[in-house]
Amino acid sequence: MFITRLNLTISPNGLRRGILAIAIVAIAFAGLPAQAQFGNQPDVLSAEVVLEQSGVAPGGRIHAAIVANVVEPYHINAHEPLEEFLIATNVTLETPEGVSVVEIVYPEAENKNFSFSPDQPVAVYEGEVPIGIVLQVSGTVASGTIEIPAQLRYQACNDTQCLAPKTVDLTIPLTILAEGESPTATESDVFSRIAFGEGTAPVVDEPIPDEPDESQPAAAGDWKELLPQFTIAGETGGYLKPEEFIAFVDASESGEGFSQSSFFAGKSLIAIVLLTVVGGLALNLTPCVLPLIPINLAIIGAGAQAGSRAKGFGLGGLYGLGIAAVYGILGLVAVLGAGTFGTINASPWFNFGIAIVFIILALAMFDLILIDFSKFQSKLGIKKEKGSFIFAFIMGSINALLAGACVAPVVIAV
Repeated sequence: MFITRLNLTISPNGLRRGILAIAIVAIAFAGLPAQAQFGNQPDVLSAEVVLEQSGVAPGGRIHAAIVANVVEPYHINAHEPLEEFLIATNVTLETPEGVSVVEIVYPEAENKNFSFSPDQPVAVYEGEVPIGIVLQVSGTVASGTIEIPAQLRYQACNDTQCLAPKTVDLTIPLTILAEGESPTATESDVFSRIAFGEGTAPVVDEPIPDEPDESQPAAAGDWKELLPQFTIAGETGGYLKPEEFIAFVDASESGEGFSQSSFFAGKSLIAIVLLTVVGGLALNLTPCVLPLIPINLAIIGAGAQAGSRAKGFGLGGLYGLGIAAVYGILGLVAVLGAGTFGTINASPWFNFGIAIVFIILALAMFDLILIDFSKFQSKLGIKKEKGSFIFAFIMGSINALLAGACVAPVVIAV
């Protein structure tokens, strides 16, 4: 299955790199076809083990190499990528007693730019990738053949997408020569392209202590238990352009304040009120108001026949109050229970229920089914004559729900 170029560890000093990783992830996923995300990934790398000599005498050293061949147009990340979140190419060996790894020599990487990183080069390997290994054999090792397990871990990518990280299992067949035997050189020329003596010593894992270090916090089963260990460096909300989001990250890392740009930024209170009123009036020109025309006409007609200006004003006021009440309640739910609200909204069952409601209302509009709430009027105290205050409030609430998609941009901006 295809996955992303992401190996992210969140830390106070690594937030910016984490954001760049997320950006690369988003761009990589944007180019993936849906079926590719679930299919089997192609084999774009083959690897083999070669030895410089036919064997090694006890107490001697021998050069080995893992030669990987990457199929075009793919590449793999270098052993030392320019960004710490990228999955590096690594070789690990499980050497038996009497055999040790002196150094591992990775080839020189090539810095290239791709569509997902036009301004930030990426250190990669392409084509043939020879990785040299120097093995030291102690003088006490008996003659014979030793098979040393080795693993090559990499992640292959092209200009638009990344494959899942993969580990290739290999075996280095090491022949320990008997006394009096001489090794013979192999015909492979790959060793002339490896800069032996300039590699790095393998990292030796520290032994795990028998008892846990109580000075360090124990790993928690629930991620929420780890939250007190983090410090909130900055907060923001709403939509941010890419350059604004990077500015927010920089401000959070440096401890400076971040001011989110807004259409209303720098404007006076009177100007904001006037722009909000104009925006609200402009919303009445959108297609969303078409289903609301009968409701608006009913409220206007009820106000015209109310018999007094005060009652007409009251009907219109309650109609607007119903709209404000619904938006206010939804806003409180979203703010006070942001996590729960988002979880519910992302639930397929919740969206399935909303779809069922829309289907029922659509069938009612085509007169295929009858929805009649008039029998509940007496129970709710709603009079049948025109000009009911409760009726105006309820219609305003329904108006808010029906027009929610149209007014969302203005409401969010305010």
